[in-house]
Amino acid sequence: MPDTCCAFKCSNRRIEANKHLRFYLIPSKNTEAKAERRARWISAIKRDKWPEEKINDARLCGAHFVTG
Repeated sequence: MPDTCCAFKCSNRRIEANKHLRFYLIPSKNTEAKAERRARWISAIKRDKWPEEKINDARLCGAHFVTG
């Protein structure tokens, strides 16, 4: 499991000091709605040129989500 957030210029890691952060998988693309959501996530984290294999293993930390 990756220990670092995949968002561009994010250095959050899965360590004791960041135990309040959750890490999320990039959505799959097995339905049209999920594929669209996945594309928006990839664009937002500025990883458009990453190969599929790398994206499938990537995690995004909760610091990049708006709550509420």
